[in-house]
Amino acid sequence: MLAARSKRNQKVNQALREAPEREDERLTNATILQSDIPRRHTVLPDPDREARLAIKQANVANHNAAKEEERRNMLHTLYINAGSFITTSSQLDAVIDRVFDDTDQFTNDEKRGQNIWNLGFPQTVQEMLGGRAARPRQGGGRMKALDAALEGADVVYKERMRKIGEELTGGADNPK
Repeated sequence: MLAARSKRNQKVNQALREAPEREDERLTNATILQSDIPRRHTVLPDPDREARLAIKQANVANHNAAKEEERRNMLHTLYINAGSFITTSSQLDAVIDRVFDDTDQFTNDEKRGQNIWNLGFPQTVQEMLGGRAARPRQGGGRMKALDAALEGADVVYKERMRKIGEELTGGADNPK
C-alpha cells in the first residue's frame, strides 16, 4: 500500500517536472531571451574518471591508515602510562599519606608541625618585592607584617623626598 502510493506520487512529480510551461505563465513572465534560459545539461564523459577515482581511493586509504596508526600509538601510550594509575583504595591511601604527610614538612627546631603556621609568619609582600629577608624583631621571631610594611613605606618616602629635593635645587644633594 505504501509502496503503491509512493510510486504514484513519483509519477505525478515526474509528469509535473516534464510538463511544458503553462501559456498564462509564459505570457506574464518578463521577456527572457531563449539563450538565457538554463537548459538541462548532460554530464560529459570523463576519460580520466577511473584514474582519478583510483587516486582518491588511495588517498582515503592512506588517510585511514594514518588515523589507525595514530590511534594505535595513543592506545600504546595509554597502556604504558597505566602502570602508574591508582586502581585500588590501598594505592590511593598510600599516595595520600605520601603527598599530604606534613608533619615533617612543617617541623621547626622546637616541635613537629601540623601546619604551615608552625614555621612562623610568612614573608610579607614588601619583603618579597624588596628582596630582603625578614629580620627578627627584638622580642624574637619574625617581624610582623605591619612593621615590615611601615619600614618599607619609610624607605620609599625617604627616596621620594630625596628626588623632590634634587628637582627643586637643580641637582643631586651634595652635603658639604
